Amino acid sequence: MELNRAAVLRSFLGRVILRSSIIPCLQKVTPEVPNVLPHVQAIVLCDHIYRDDETGKCVIAGTFNRVYLNEFPGQYQPASIYLNLSDFHGSHTIRFRFVRLTDQQTLDESPGFDLSHDDRREHHECIFDLPPLEFPEPGRYTLEILYDEEPIGHADVEALIIPNQE
Repeated sequence: MELNRAAVLRSFLGRVILRSSIIPCLQKVTPEVPNVLPHVQAIVLCDHIYRDDETGKCVIAGTFNRVYLNEFPGQYQPASIYLNLSDFHGSHTIRFRFVRLTDQQTLDESPGFDLSHDDRREHHECIFDLPPLEFPEPGRYTLEILYDEEPIGHADVEALIIPNQE
């Protein structure tokens, strides 16, 4: 079968992209790129994150997935979260939601933080200092990370009572 200028060009999805009988030559047609979530390279919950002025490297101190408190309800602080994202570009919003896992109740939510990135191939390091984490009772909790309101990952933490030292 011979293709001519009146042929219908189709994308790999089978949708009609271009139909014309007066195309002087075939044109490059770029299919729409859907809004893709970033690739999450790392999510680390910790006490502090420092950026070395000389090297630009992040120093992550006091990683944890378990906290011990004297009593409940109780608070844990300081807390920070390190995110390393890649394969995204443009302007987006990052938000956090603190959830008790036993009943999926949202205990706290952050406002949105603007995130802008130009190079899909370059990694983007994000550092967020968190407010005190409020634990109403012992149990398992998660800090969900939302990218343009879509979940992209989470950091789990278990809250325990400090064991008796007697």
